[in-house]
Amino acid sequence: MKKANLLNLKNKAVDNFKGGFNCAESTLLALSDNMNIHCKYIPQISTCFGAGFGRHGEVCGALTGALMAIGLQHGRKDSKDLNTKEKAYLLADRLLKKFEKKFGNIRCSLLIDCNLLTPEGQKKAKDENVHKKICSNLVAFTASEAARILKL
Repeated sequence: MKKANLLNLKNKAVDNFKGGFNCAESTLLALSDNMNIHCKYIPQISTCFGAGFGRHGEVCGALTGALMAIGLQHGRKDSKDLNTKEKAYLLADRLLKKFEKKFGNIRCSLLIDCNLLTPEGQKKAKDENVHKKICSNLVAFTASEAARILKL
């Protein structure tokens, strides 16, 4: 992917995030648009994956959105197609390892140091502006790394 296109994709993902979509929705939207895959269920299929599975602080939503995009391009349609499944798993592993190497973890709660299930954690996230200071960078990095892996 050319640098200009990669920058556009990163900006699109961050703009989606700044515009109110969660991390998973933002990443999936930017990547699927770039792949020219349009489906009435995008981004809604990714909504519950934001904030590490609906604020549970598990796997970063930017990652889960990108993993869905990998599935859109490399997912299998036949349960017996083990080669396609293995390729998708390999691509997922590559993305997860890149993310973990860059940020030290893939768990939302550890990345943002907040428990979003509690009012105190939500207040801390708001007061510390984690969406802008941390999450926007996670969305940008993940969208661009997924694009590289997908060879968009």
